Amino acid sequence: YSINDIEYDKLYYYFRDIEKYSGNCKYRRCIHYKEPDCSVKDALDKNLISINRYNNYIKLLLEIKNGGKNV
Repeated sequence: YSINDIEYDKLYYYFRDIEKYSGNCKYRRCIHYKEPDCSVKDALDKNLISINRYNNYIKLLLEIKNGGKNV
């Protein structure tokens, strides 16, 4: 697999700790970045998800959205 093979809205499936908390978001297609009422960000606020893992997720998410370019 390459980063270019992953759809940005499916990236969280590759982060089991993030996927675990993704089921109760307000929006069905939540990517757990800037959406309101995100259950992943709520879990992050409660220290149920590592901030380092979440930051890595966001870095990859933005890289995918930017066509593989580092941000």
